[in-house]
This record gives sequence, C-alpha cells and structure tokens, in this order.
Amino acid sequence: MGAIFVPIDLIMNILLRCGLLLLTACVGTLTANAEPRLKLGVLGDSLSDEYFEDSTRAYAQNWLQQLATARMVDPGPTAAAAGQPQGTWGPPRQTGYAYNWAAVRPPWRSLVDTGQVTGLIAQVAADGIDCAVLAIGGNDFNPYSRAYAGIYYGTWSAARIRAQERRTLADIRTALVAVRRTGVPVILVNILDSGSTPALATFPLSADATKRQRVTAVLSDLNRQLRQLAQTYQIPLVDWFGLEQSLAGTPTNLVPVLRLGNTPILMQQIDPGPGPGSNSTAGYVADGFHPNTTIQGIFANTIIAALNSGDNAKLPFFTEAEILQHAGLPYGGIDTLLTRIGSYTNYVILPVPLEPTGSFQFTFQATNPPASWRLQIDLWNKVNPRNAIPNLVAAAQLIRPDGATIVFPETPPRSSWKNGYTLAFKHGTNVTLNPIPLDGQATLVIRDLTFFQTNGNWQPSGGMITYRHGAEKLSGVVD
Repeated sequence: MGAIFVPIDLIMNILLRCGLLLLTACVGTLTANAEPRLKLGVLGDSLSDEYFEDSTRAYAQNWLQQLATARMVDPGPTAAAAGQPQGTWGPPRQTGYAYNWAAVRPPWRSLVDTGQVTGLIAQVAADGIDCAVLAIGGNDFNPYSRAYAGIYYGTWSAARIRAQERRTLADIRTALVAVRRTGVPVILVNILDSGSTPALATFPLSADATKRQRVTAVLSDLNRQLRQLAQTYQIPLVDWFGLEQSLAGTPTNLVPVLRLGNTPILMQQIDPGPGPGSNSTAGYVADGFHPNTTIQGIFANTIIAALNSGDNAKLPFFTEAEILQHAGLPYGGIDTLLTRIGSYTNYVILPVPLEPTGSFQFTFQATNPPASWRLQIDLWNKVNPRNAIPNLVAAAQLIRPDGATIVFPETPPRSSWKNGYTLAFKHGTNVTLNPIPLDGQATLVIRDLTFFQTNGNWQPSGGMITYRHGAEKLSGVVD
C-alpha cells in the first residue's frame, strides 16, 4: 500500500461533484472583507443568556458576549441592532442576540415548550447557522429547585432522583435530536454544580458542605450519562462540570483563590457591581451564583476548543491577559491558570468513532490486464434524519492508469463482524472529460474491506476490488 498525493484542485472538483463538502465541524461563512464569521446558535439557561438583560449581572459579560465582541463569532444582531419594535424580540429571546435562545425558564418547562428549539431550527436554514451549542439542564437542579432541596435534605428517594435524571436527560435528548436533524453540528455542554458557589456556601440553609456534596454526586452521575449521550450522537461534550471543580473546588474542598494571569480571583466572594463596593476580582456576580466575567472567559475558551476540534473554526483562545482586560483587571505579568487546570482541550470530550472514518488513498494492482490503479475512499458519518444518529456513508474516486478519474456518489456500506465492509458504488462518472457525460454504467465493488487502527487512525488492511464499465471488468486486491 502506498500513499497517493492528488492535486488539491482535482480533489475539490471531485468532492464538489460528489457532494462531499461536508460540515464535519463548525465552519464559518465569509464576510465581504473575507474574514470568517462563525454563526453560532445557542440553547441554554441563564448562564448563556446575555448578562446585559439582568440587572444583577449587567456589569459583567458571559462567555457568548465575550466571543461575540472579541472573536469572529456571530450570534446574530441584538434586537435593537435589528430594528425590532421596542428593541425586543419578545420572549424567550427578549433583547439579546438573534441566534441566542438561552433564557431563564422554570424547571418544569422544556425547551420545546418555550419555543427555543423550534426557533433555532428555523434559523438554521433561514440564516445559515454554522453550529449550535446546547447547554441546558442546570435549571432542573438549581439551588432554588425542589430537586436540589430534596437531595440536599435527603427527603428524595433514590427512585425519585433517578426519575428526575431521566426527565432531564429526556429534555436534553429531545432538543439535541431536533437540532441534529437539521444537519447542523451540535456541541453539548454538561451541567454545572452550584454547590461550590458563594451563594450556597455562605447561605445558612445550604451551608452544610456534606449535604451539598450529595447533589454534586447526583450531577456527576447525570453528567456521566450525558457523556454517553454525546457518544451515541457522535458530538463533542464540553465538561464545564469538571472545569468548575478545577476552578472552584468541590463543596467539601473549596478553592478560595484562583490565580489568573497572576492576578488573584476570589472564588468565594461576590461582585456587587458598579459603585464603591465594586469587586471585579470576585469569582461571582451579585447573586453569588452566576460566574463573573473572568470565570465566564475561561468557559469561553472551552467552547473555542470544541469549535476548533474539527480544525475548521481556528479561533485563537483568549489569553489570560485578555480575560482580565474584559473584566477591567490588570495582568499580573505571567500566565498562571493552565498550571492549575491544564489544557483547555482537556475539557472537550470528543466521541470515539464507532466505525472507520476518513479519506483513504492507496494503490492496487489490477490483474486483468496488469496495471497500477489508484483509489480514494471517503467514509464519514451522516446524520439519519429520522433519529439524528449518525450512520456511516461512503464515496469513492478511482484514477485509472490512463489518468481518467471516475467519481462515485455516496452510498451506505454494509458490514459484518466476520467479513468486514462491502462497498458497492454505482453510476460512476468520468469527471476528466469535458463536458462530463451522463454515464451510469461504471460500478465499483469492494468486498471484505477490513481496517486496523494505529495511534487512533484507521487504515485499510485488505479487500477485493472489482471495477466494471460495460463489458470491461478489472479486479485487484487491497493490500
């Protein structure tokens, strides 16, 4: 087997004709000045809702605001910028960004009930949304909910806790499936734990760290199930739960001071906002529950890591100096955050491919007549419109010894545990002819195609190839 290097213009031509220019990660569009603008839709709660819509945190910026103002991320215009009457979109978006459907909602109402899911879905086609972030579930366990109180005080049985987990998972799955059916990539964010926030740690009715740890254990289990959900749907999961523990600790082991750019961030203090008592170094805003600008800037970097996971967004991380600048704080001269939390990519859990995916280029020797042929097979996951679960599809291009390139459109492969994959391609077209003729005679069948993995990369290891065009029949072996 040998590597084949096909000119990029030829590959692009072939992929365009086959319809293979897939959105494998979140890819931005181009503005008039050729700068990429990634149109980002959001489904979430008050952590993702624009802070400027609430007086208790209007002086701070959340992760989406920081991406919108300081990175090439486009969550749409605000209602005022879009010229909406009275400067509002109406509920649930209110005055914020057009593509941001995150909003405070009661724990008993789902995203579907509030119109958030259907609203974002409509924008995928109408506005060309490139990617969606799904960050919900926290409301079901917020410190003022029945769930939090029931777990904290031990009045909820194990069965009732499991029922609440199932309800939350069902709501997230419903939203995820609905958005994935549009074909837009989705980034799933897991659920934060409020047990380490000053709102709970300093409040007499929730001051028992051991009881708060009970809720942490339930959320840990729920987030484990969310990881399985992300694996099933083959989407990245952003681990805000784990990041929060790295930043703030756990209820029984709180972190009082976090050093960001060598500037102390006081994780058990609140920032009351503008005025004599203003404290931008506090980890949380006035309610003691929502993270302040600095912590939200760190969250933003994990979203950037997820957006970059397909090497298409290519957004630079916020530096520690930038995050501090967003909060009006001085940089302390050296970076200190990553020494504590590690790489931002540690908090993006990518799905393990269930089947071989990628672009495979190799040669094979035809036996009738003897000649060297070149073959490229493309395997990727395509969302099933019925259940939103990705299924494997394949396409191929065959380069004949005379230089002619035969392109075959996508088809679902068949597989068996014993024999490997069978790929049957029909309606091959010779794209090197001009004009390109309509030709349905060429077929390509690859039987018993097997793969092996090296360092996480799939490689074909064997198979039988048969190419037919009319009376012409050629065969060869993948080795």
